[in-house]
Amino acid sequence: MTSISALWTTLDTDIQQWLLRNPATMVLPRAFVHQVQSGTGETLDLDERGEHWLSPEEMLFLEAKRDGTVAAAGGTDPRRQRA
Repeated sequence: MTSISALWTTLDTDIQQWLLRNPATMVLPRAFVHQVQSGTGETLDLDERGEHWLSPEEMLFLEAKRDGTVAAAGGTDPRRQRA
């Protein structure tokens, strides 16, 4: 499975903004899943409805992105940024 954090720099800006503006979300809707997969060529882990449930690691990554503690390239581990 590919993670949102690994794909961050290749994600469409609309998807990035949606993820950052919806902090309570735990699921990436089908419409965005299709955009991610067609735009990156990568496959996300999907449930029976075609949605991607964000992992705890992805949630930490997004929280760190919102807080500005992850480098712009998205390559750092958000848990290492917290002190």
